[in-house]
Amino acid sequence: CVRTFSRFVFKYLVFKNRRFWQKGMSSLASGQSADGAEKATALSAVELASKLRQRQSPVKRGEKWYVLSLKWYNQARAFHLRDSDAAPAPGQIDNEHLLNPLSPNLILPWSSLKQNLQESFDYELVPEDVYFTLKAEHGIVSEAHEIKRETYELPKRSMFSRTEVTIDLYPMCCNLFNCDDGNGQRDTSAPKRVLVFGK
Repeated sequence: CVRTFSRFVFKYLVFKNRRFWQKGMSSLASGQSADGAEKATALSAVELASKLRQRQSPVKRGEKWYVLSLKWYNQARAFHLRDSDAAPAPGQIDNEHLLNPLSPNLILPWSSLKQNLQESFDYELVPEDVYFTLKAEHGIVSEAHEIKRETYELPKRSMFSRTEVTIDLYPMCCNLFNCDDGNGQRDTSAPKRVLVFGK
């Protein structure tokens, strides 16, 4: 009985891990540019203040979250919560110190996040309804500063473990090309970038 049960648990874990990798590879999202179809409904001033007052956490797989410079986030939070009568408007969203310099040698130039960034020290994560409300009110320096990330499920350690959801800050970035059916040469005139979430 013990041997049968152990075999069952082993097969279950293999199955779950296989599903996890399939989910990670199938969870493709466009790069860092804003997609109008994904824009959430703007929050009211009261709703925005409520969400800025309490720290938000991801709930399920596939949620869209956005990275904001901690300096800019703190200024925006103070402004919208009216922590001080003299709190100035934060200006446009600016994530300059979070990004690596733009490389002109890439086929699809993009600004990647610097390594070893720490949440609540270098940056904060906000859900998309908060982000788009802030962006609509304050604007953004450039679309390269829009850093979208997605949640994914961690593989379960056992069949009895609860599902855990986390945010992939450093997803795999892939450039996709169309290839000629005849000679197999790739067409570099219209590449597409995708981010693969889930480690």
